[in-house]
Amino acid sequence: MAAYEQRDGIRDEKINSYFRGDYITRQVLLTIISATAAFVILFGIYGIYNFETLVVEIYSMNIQEFLTALLLGYALFVGGMIAITVWVYSARYKRARRHLNAFYQDLHRLSVSYQKEKED
Repeated sequence: MAAYEQRDGIRDEKINSYFRGDYITRQVLLTIISATAAFVILFGIYGIYNFETLVVEIYSMNIQEFLTALLLGYALFVGGMIAITVWVYSARYKRARRHLNAFYQDLHRLSVSYQKEKED
């Protein structure tokens, strides 16, 4: 029990300090920020790699069509990241609750055992 308290117990207590919805919402917001930064970086790398093509075709391309495809790609990228985040952090929250419930049950059994020893 002491090993759990020192290792996994600390992490599980941090997770358990939130309500489930608050914990997942916090992680989703962090994911949106991270996914947006990643998308901008990836788009920048794509732009640098294809700079010559973009400069040549900038006047002949349909900007509205390009921006629509860009926004659709962004929405799909961020949406996929959000779906993965909800799945992962829901599982982590459930696991932490399960571990803490087992820990508290063990703690209760230990307390009952000590009470019985005191009475005898």
